[in-house]
Amino acid sequence: MEGDKIVAIVVLVAVVGLLAFSVGSLFWGEEKSSSPTSAPTATAAPTVTQTVKSTATSTSPSLANPGNTKTSDAGEVSVELTPKKFENGKFYLSMDVNTHSVSGLDKYNLKEIVALSYKGKSYKPVAVPVVNGHHNSGEIMFEMEEEPKEFKITITGLAAEGIREFSWP
Repeated sequence: MEGDKIVAIVVLVAVVGLLAFSVGSLFWGEEKSSSPTSAPTATAAPTVTQTVKSTATSTSPSLANPGNTKTSDAGEVSVELTPKKFENGKFYLSMDVNTHSVSGLDKYNLKEIVALSYKGKSYKPVAVPVVNGHHNSGEIMFEMEEEPKEFKITITGLAAEGIREFSWP
């Protein structure tokens, strides 16, 4: 009889743990995150350049405005980038990464696969959002001497979709 009680308690604990994990994943598994990542670098991707469309609605001379969003929605993962601000030698862009069919986005280290090209120089981000789950957002930060006016962001190999290029203006 004592053994049956122990088995019942173990099963109950397992069910409660599984239920807690499922509910937690439902509420927090797809949470948008902006904390830095240190995930391993993704494997090499085929060389395919994605077409990026602009949803710019502003004619402001500054590129860092919320209406200057570029989107790449080819393949299984959609990426949106919007320049936000240049402040104290740091250039910030917001990033949204969304998918409903790709799992394992957390294996991609955005610090490794994202680059900004400006005036013949290439910059790697010093801060990036964590991508895990299906809906992710956060800020990418680059350290630069000046606010870029004409620049390109390249994302290589995200979900094996080749090379995505986002150009401003």
